[in-house]
Amino acid sequence: MKKLICMMAILTNAMAMTNIVVDTKISANFDISFAENKTTGYECYLSEYNQNLITPIKSSATSNSKVIGAPKQTTWSFRATATALPQITTLTIACLRPWETKDAPKEQLYRIMLK
Repeated sequence: MKKLICMMAILTNAMAMTNIVVDTKISANFDISFAENKTTGYECYLSEYNQNLITPIKSSATSNSKVIGAPKQTTWSFRATATALPQITTLTIACLRPWETKDAPKEQLYRIMLK
């Protein structure tokens, strides 16, 4: 049975921290979800993570709204690949407008405990 861990985060210029605990005895897969609105020009991407401990599987966006420009719920799926447990790692999702090269990206930081 896949254990889903979804955390909602609001992306801001100040780096926020969200804690996630993944119990690998139940499932090595976990999800991170956040609101995203691509109609504002922002593109979100996985900017930093430890490839020895977690592996991205896929990302998807869903919306229940039919309103043009409404935000979507973006979900990134990961698999814990650490061989020695417990481990604590971080990953960063950054959102930016590609044409605004002087502005720092809006980032969301996640602290992930694999046990």
